[in-house]
Amino acid sequence: MLFTSKEVHFFILLYLAFSLNACGFHLRGSGTLRPEIKQVFINEAYLKTDFGRKLNQALLGRGANIVEQKEAASSVLKLSEPENTRRLLSVNQLAQARDYSLFSKVRFSLSTPKGELLLKEQTVEVRRELVADPNNVLGTDQEAERLFVEMEQELVQALLMRLRQR
Repeated sequence: MLFTSKEVHFFILLYLAFSLNACGFHLRGSGTLRPEIKQVFINEAYLKTDFGRKLNQALLGRGANIVEQKEAASSVLKLSEPENTRRLLSVNQLAQARDYSLFSKVRFSLSTPKGELLLKEQTVEVRRELVADPNNVLGTDQEAERLFVEMEQELVQALLMRLRQR
């Protein structure tokens, strides 16, 4: 019995799909959260920040429910404000900035509504490098701001990775 080219390609794709699943591969953002996070409380004021809105959207996308009352939650997620830092790495011969290192970090902990720690305080950090254009300082500053916005999204993803079920 001979297989047609389409059938062979179908079986190869099917085999690859099962192989990826078997090795634990999953798309970014598709992992399951800890059971305690299904009903999570986050300070309402924090959810009104840019980072808080991104985190809220990501948690909802993963099946978590953000509750408004601490007592109704199965866990409480405490977060610090994201800290953005730009550090000068090098200068050119005219003492103009040439390279920067950008850092963005957030601290978090997870506890029960009664205060029992589920996850001790941890820090999630993202780093990027920025090559400065000494002839276009405004453009360099705008690029740094754009990178910090992207880094916030990376912080959300890194935070969710830490909150995944173990």
